[in-house]
Amino acid sequence: MNRVFLIGARSYCWTPDCQMIKPTGFDRRMTALQKAVVQVFSSLEEQRPELIALARHHNAPIFYSSAYGESSAMLQVTQAIMDHDLPVSPKEFQHSVQNAALAYLTMTHSMHHPSFALSGGYLSGDSCLQLASQRIFHGLDSLAFVIHAHEYMSSSRAEHAQAEILLLSNQATDAGDFELEFCRPGSMRDFINEAPQLFQEQKTWLPPWLLHLGRPHSNRLASSLAGESLVTRWI
Repeated sequence: MNRVFLIGARSYCWTPDCQMIKPTGFDRRMTALQKAVVQVFSSLEEQRPELIALARHHNAPIFYSSAYGESSAMLQVTQAIMDHDLPVSPKEFQHSVQNAALAYLTMTHSMHHPSFALSGGYLSGDSCLQLASQRIFHGLDSLAFVIHAHEYMSSSRAEHAQAEILLLSNQATDAGDFELEFCRPGSMRDFINEAPQLFQEQKTWLPPWLLHLGRPHSNRLASSLAGESLVTRWI
């Protein structure tokens, strides 16, 4: 079995006045969420190009999640249906699907990596992290990207969007890397020595971020209204 290390991480908040780090011909067509995803990858590539080169060499899979997906685009589609403004614009529809941000990321950066878009509601980010890390742990991947993103809505429009990216590996790169320790899902006994950071859906509608100030929470327990919970411990 492999150990799992966090060897690179970034977060990025896109707003309408942001300049694209890596301008492309797609910029005008992309939603706020898609731009945030593309920007956070470009930001990590700019900061740690050697890690991105290593990930490209190993064809590292990309695991992407967003609890509510392309909310602004979906609202435009549903509003058009309600208003009988048919047919719905193909452009709006293609932007409303969960994997649209992944499509733009792979096109703008010419990537052919295996890519997965996950949707798990409140636990989306934690589920994505668990899946990517488990695949490394069991030797299916040597590196993996985890990307989590969210739109901040005003009425039916996204005022801004935020995304975070984590690069996981089965090998540490330096003393500053974090190692993920696997825990029993939902068990409070995993926190005997330290109180966990609790994230509960009944207390906030916003799914928890995986990073805080560029670092993972050392102990975290996220639980949904359905009674599901996920435990993560970084050491």
